[in-house]
Amino acid sequence: MELSEYHAKRILHSLGIPFSSYEMAEQAPSYLFRVQIEEGTVVVCCGKQDAKRLFIEKVAERRLFAYQINRLMVQLNMAETATDSFYALCERTVDSFFQLDATKIELSPIVLTPAGTVEAVHAAVYIDSSSLFRQPELAPYVQEKKEGYIELGGTIGCLTNGLALGLATVDELQLAGGKAAGLFDIGAELSVPNLLAGLRLVVEERTVQAVLIHIFTGLQDCGAIGQAVKKEISSWKANKPLVVCFQGTNAAAGVRVFQDKRFKLQATQDLGDAIKQVLTCRS
Repeated sequence: MELSEYHAKRILHSLGIPFSSYEMAEQAPSYLFRVQIEEGTVVVCCGKQDAKRLFIEKVAERRLFAYQINRLMVQLNMAETATDSFYALCERTVDSFFQLDATKIELSPIVLTPAGTVEAVHAAVYIDSSSLFRQPELAPYVQEKKEGYIELGGTIGCLTNGLALGLATVDELQLAGGKAAGLFDIGAELSVPNLLAGLRLVVEERTVQAVLIHIFTGLQDCGAIGQAVKKEISSWKANKPLVVCFQGTNAAAGVRVFQDKRFKLQATQDLGDAIKQVLTCRS
């Protein structure tokens, strides 16, 4: 169960974790910092924001030891001036993880400010639902489940018309080396309003770096669906790449709709090709 970001930041700030402005994420060196449970063990994962590799340290006795924090700093090539601040952030985030009965706390990114301090910009806190009886004050802040959307923890937002098609698409994406951030099931009836509502939801997800839509239909006109999607996104400020795979009635017309260089759009009739494109867009 995830806390809303607003309340996650308020709670973590009250537990001693400092936060910086959104602008700082674009101006200062940035890193990913995460505390989570992996195979029954609490671990700290940390890496440069633009790198794929994460450095992992196991938490023992509900803490990170000094040598582990030093090792993370060396691996991240973090300036020595940030030592005290990074130590404090590590210790307070791990403490918060246990205090809140969390399953994951993610600070993405943390930044090294010009003053030499390490501060978080965004925060995500996931709580073990079975522990809410110990944390009744957190219950009002848990986000409501997003109907039709399944969170999967990756970076590619997926939309499909049918859950079986969606699960198959997610599997193909994983086989190609990607991972879905989440899956939105538009529904087998392929309602265009539902498609557009799902697209807005997926694009607004913070973890989504690119979007893959897979449409397979024998009843609806893919050309008309493509026109509706293109009209919807033409007014958006979100600048996330979008790849569409059209299969079925008038699929070629759907592909032609997206041959417009004014938008970060790509379309194809082959799922394998669509997956290659969305992975390229993401990176």
